[in-house]
Amino acid sequence: MSKKSYLAMLTFIIVFTLLFSMLSGCGKKTTSEVEDWPKRPIEWVLAVSAGGGTDIFARNMAKSLGEILNADIRVDNKPGESGRYVLRQPADGYTWTATHEIATTQLLQPETEFNLKTWAPIANIQDDPRWMVAFKDSSFSNAKDLIEYARTNRVTVGGVSAVGPDAVAVFFLNKHAGTKFEYIPFDSTAEVITAAMGGAIDVMTGSLISFVPQLQADQLRLMLVFSENTIAKFPDVPTARGLGYDVVMSTYRGIGVSIETPEYIKQKILDAIKEAVTTEFYQDYIRKNFLDLITDIAYLDDAEEQLARLHDMTKEFLTGIR
Repeated sequence: MSKKSYLAMLTFIIVFTLLFSMLSGCGKKTTSEVEDWPKRPIEWVLAVSAGGGTDIFARNMAKSLGEILNADIRVDNKPGESGRYVLRQPADGYTWTATHEIATTQLLQPETEFNLKTWAPIANIQDDPRWMVAFKDSSFSNAKDLIEYARTNRVTVGGVSAVGPDAVAVFFLNKHAGTKFEYIPFDSTAEVITAAMGGAIDVMTGSLISFVPQLQADQLRLMLVFSENTIAKFPDVPTARGLGYDVVMSTYRGIGVSIETPEYIKQKILDAIKEAVTTEFYQDYIRKNFLDLITDIAYLDDAEEQLARLHDMTKEFLTGIR
């Protein structure tokens, strides 16, 4: 082999080795880089106003996660603007969103690209099913009689929002059970409760966290729950599925990030969530608010599957009411 050929081959080997080393290391982070995140405040952006179930969840979870990650996690309420806002932020793990908003925002704001193709759930931490409830002085004593009556008579159901999970649950119950429940939207749970107490509506739908004072005062009758399985704490309350109507509707509360967020950051958030949900602070919060009824946490692909189902149901609901 000539000297010229030898040098050419040696050069090729060196260049190839360097290129291979660069490619094989692509996406991998050193220990120092992993430990370096987060190094500034994290913004957890919500589409809801302060004070609701999702807001309270985020603030409690932010406290636990902040201590674990040694970070300042700031909950930022941006009703009507959260999807547009988070899309403008870099995919660096410093902007979080509520997972259920990933599934539904684009359906309500078609011009945005805030969806399951651009944002991904780390985990759905809370599975908070919808319930149908009534005050104990109601003429309805059980779900079977209520549903049978609603097939031929007008029964009003109050809930929060004209397009939220309360409305979707009632829509699909009407579809599968052949009922004629008339859904009446309100701006807040307080308004729903006041209307029911005054006889303006027959029954209510919502999350149990919305009815904690009334439950503690033993004023409510739990009629029906839209969960996948019977709730162990309330074994006598039937599920819609158990009565033969395939309706499952929950609010999934969790953390989502841009799909382009580096994997090592996603993993660090995931590990922190797994630790945070075991803390006494978080466990005390969910016990006091009837949020420990379903304790299974859906991570990554399982969370995405839940959100895809929520997306499809919300899409069918919006098509049906237009």
